[in-house]
Amino acid sequence: MLESNVDWLQKIASNIKIEVSELNKELISYFAKHPEQLRSIPPREFEKIIFEILLNRGFDVQLTRMGGDGGRDILAVFKSPSQEEVLTIVECKRWKPERKVGIAVVERFLYVMNEKDKAKYGIIATTSYFSRDTESVAKKWSKELKLRDFNNLVKWLKEYGQWKGDKHSGLWAPNISVL
Repeated sequence: MLESNVDWLQKIASNIKIEVSELNKELISYFAKHPEQLRSIPPREFEKIIFEILLNRGFDVQLTRMGGDGGRDILAVFKSPSQEEVLTIVECKRWKPERKVGIAVVERFLYVMNEKDKAKYGIIATTSYFSRDTESVAKKWSKELKLRDFNNLVKWLKEYGQWKGDKHSGLWAPNISVL
């Protein structure tokens, strides 16, 4: 009796996972067609959109708790071909276009990335843009730090679902068949 209940619960969980996946695809598709709407959703929902995009690209992702998140909203781990786990931290800024992400935010994030989390990489994703004074810092840290503005987010949304994992190598690559 217990085994049949477990099987039944596993089937339900599997169906729920499929339905959630389909809903996420529809949501991402909507935002790909109407990216400006990202600016009108609550910040936590924006974090969940970025979470879903990174999950789709092969990261193991975890949302940090709301408030007191330590300067990062998402922890993303990617396994390298050697199976080394590579930590990327992500800060999400759901801001209006006229409010640019400035140097103070970027420098604080670099501190969290390098000193607190000892992360290999970091991403700041915003529905806005970055101020000019962030360019020199972004250039200096170009290998470790990725600044992703609204235009980059639009690209991510359009690429959603076009990445797939290779079971043998563990690598993720664009799905050429859907391009």
